[in-house]
Amino acid sequence: MNATRPRQTALAGLGLVLVTAAVIVVIDPFGAGKPRRAGNTSRTSLATVTRRSLSSQTQVNATLGYGGSANIRLPAGTPPATVEQAEQAVTNGERMLRTATAALSADDTMLANARATALAALQKQA
Repeated sequence: MNATRPRQTALAGLGLVLVTAAVIVVIDPFGAGKPRRAGNTSRTSLATVTRRSLSSQTQVNATLGYGGSANIRLPAGTPPATVEQAEQAVTNGERMLRTATAALSADDTMLANARATALAALQKQA
């Protein structure tokens, strides 16, 4: 019976838990109200954009970008340094997951070799 798949699933789950925990610790969404820091204090929001023919123009101050399929929601006034720390925690968690996956692969190879050696010894003894 091959136990590789459950171990890989368990390792992937552990990696996901570690990354999630690191992000929660860094962002601290449930922490007590902290004094606001200087910096970008403007509120941001998401809006649905519908493509239509241009009928008029109005100049406004705004930042546009492609949102993709995921959004990161942070409390208003979150300093950029906190966002960078969260991104670094995610990167470190992903790196730890890759390292653990590589170690699992090496362990699986060693286990297969040990089983082959044991089977050969049993066949030789018989």
